[in-house]
Amino acid sequence: MPTDHLMEPAVYHAGVEAEDALHLAAENFFTPEEREPRECSLKSKEDFERVYHEWLPLRNFEWFAKEIVRRAPNQLVRLHGRCVLCDKEQDFLIQMQDGDVNWLEQVVCPDCQGNARVRFWVGRLAQEGRDGKSLVLERGSNERNWLFHLLGERVNLYWQRTAGQSNKENGKLNTEHLPYGDASLRMVASYDFLETLEDPIPALKEAARVLQPGGKLLLHTLFDANALQTVDRTVRRDGEPFSESGLWYRDPDIQERELSLVWKVFGWDVLDTIRACGFREACCRTHYSINYGYMGYLPLWIEAIR
Repeated sequence: MPTDHLMEPAVYHAGVEAEDALHLAAENFFTPEEREPRECSLKSKEDFERVYHEWLPLRNFEWFAKEIVRRAPNQLVRLHGRCVLCDKEQDFLIQMQDGDVNWLEQVVCPDCQGNARVRFWVGRLAQEGRDGKSLVLERGSNERNWLFHLLGERVNLYWQRTAGQSNKENGKLNTEHLPYGDASLRMVASYDFLETLEDPIPALKEAARVLQPGGKLLLHTLFDANALQTVDRTVRRDGEPFSESGLWYRDPDIQERELSLVWKVFGWDVLDTIRACGFREACCRTHYSINYGYMGYLPLWIEAIR
């Protein structure tokens, strides 16, 4: 990686347009190879700490880029890259809100409106689900629409924001008794769902049952990379949910609010739990890339292979 990180955000005031300043900053911080997508497999806290230090130059770049955005007209700049959903080069829009930039949410493709989180997650699900039937539990309409567009009838999609309903009218999903035959699916995926199960083990065993050999389980869930053990965020006291720090709901606006109550914050031991439920491999994964606009604090998700 280039070591000359001395260029100041004030370069924008020297007559350089904001987009040009951002482009120069990216060239100054990274080689062309370092701007390409990086994806890592993590099986321990030590793995995460190693990748975290490798990722820090991108964090430094984000600090620098935020200062450029702050000085730009309307606090809006464009970062040239490639959108995996549109499958073409785009000028991602980066806009400051409330004095800061949320890099996961506010690096947006102007065509598909996908932010970094949506573009990567939906792109990965489309890639993994293209060779067979899939089951996906999603949270947002933007993700839902793109999955239908990319996978069509290959995907069975349940939309959690309406308490299990989707626009295919799949109804509520009982994750302990999935309506699929043994080894009938190529992929099972969920976003911000596993932590809302009081006991996730039956759902994990069901996922293993319906997946084909070599099929994948993809989970975006509450995961603490610094914790070796899973923590019970909510417990039962006198039969009712209780938390000393207050009950936490993933999505308090849905009709059946209790469906989004957070019970767990997972630690590294969840990988052993997943393997014990019938998966031969399990790991965490993370990714980042300037060229694809995958920015923000290292996103983590779980991948398991049947």
